[in-house]
Amino acid sequence: MPRLPRIPLHPVVEMAPCGMKTKSECPAAGDGVDVSCFRRSFLETLARWWWAELLLLLVLPIALCLLAGAVSGNKPKLYESSALIEILSPGERSDVFRDGPPDSRLTPEFLATQCEIIRSSGCLAKVVTSLKLPKQWQLPDVEQVMARLKSRLRTQVLPGTRLVRVTVWSPKSEEARHLAMEVVRAYRETRQLDSENASRAELDDFQSRTRYQEDSVEGGRRELVRMMRLMGISYQHGPDPPITPEEVQPKKTITMQTVNRFDYSDTKRDYEMNIDILMWMKRELAERYVRIAMPNPVCIIREEPVAASKPARPDVPRIMKKAAGGGLLLALLLVIPLACLLEGFGLCRRRKRSMAQVDTVATPPAEKGA
Repeated sequence: MPRLPRIPLHPVVEMAPCGMKTKSECPAAGDGVDVSCFRRSFLETLARWWWAELLLLLVLPIALCLLAGAVSGNKPKLYESSALIEILSPGERSDVFRDGPPDSRLTPEFLATQCEIIRSSGCLAKVVTSLKLPKQWQLPDVEQVMARLKSRLRTQVLPGTRLVRVTVWSPKSEEARHLAMEVVRAYRETRQLDSENASRAELDDFQSRTRYQEDSVEGGRRELVRMMRLMGISYQHGPDPPITPEEVQPKKTITMQTVNRFDYSDTKRDYEMNIDILMWMKRELAERYVRIAMPNPVCIIREEPVAASKPARPDVPRIMKKAAGGGLLLALLLVIPLACLLEGFGLCRRRKRSMAQVDTVATPPAEKGA
């Protein structure tokens, strides 16, 4: 008897690409692609795995927050002390209640340069020597001491002002206060020394120009006296210079036509102008001597550093808040990949289950027993 073909008792269930039950329910299973089908499938996927997404949004921020708190809590505590100083421009008077517009030399670049001077090796070396930091910190290498001090030192210019805040951190509150005060003192000494050296160099240069001007005035006076002798005019502003050999020659006749009156007028005007310049230069030289003898302060301390009552670093609550915020943002970024991954696993399991059902339905009982 001929063998009849096998007819499945149930239709074969074929899954759609978007995860629906059959291809007939999915408009995207055909030739055309329907975007709404994929959007609906995506939203259904997010809604199906809502518990995993909620768990990720809760667990990841809390875990990162606790981890950051544990790590930052084990770090050594540092106390903070700061001093607020007002930077003065070179040559500025030290009166506190000064009027008028601000000095044009106090530009942001100038203030930034002063902050770098505070953090410079020459300034910090004075702090290290004054407080004997290698002995206190038990570090024999001075370079290591200066590197640690520089890492615990911060300078900040307050916007729109000439004020600079110098902040120092240390494991001891009193040590932080002493460090801040010594940094300000070292900066003041460094800048005063630089200012004195620059002022003395300018003073030496100005003295040489003053001597050159004196020589010019003396030469002009001699020339003016010579012309006045040739013109028969007596000189009334000091002793006459010695007579030159040309003036005592017996063969030369001295008359008024020997000297041009225009040359005499120009020489006299230049001589009087040189005298005025020389007098101004002498007054300026005297003022510069006074400024060097009584130097103006280069900075004014507006706030003295004080000893802190509680540590400022590490700021554990702030670090934990940042870690929680970062964990929440990371969880939001991982929600969609996690849902898609879980949906992929679920889809694979449903496909395997469907194929198993198809094989069970399509195989007759006789063949199973065989």
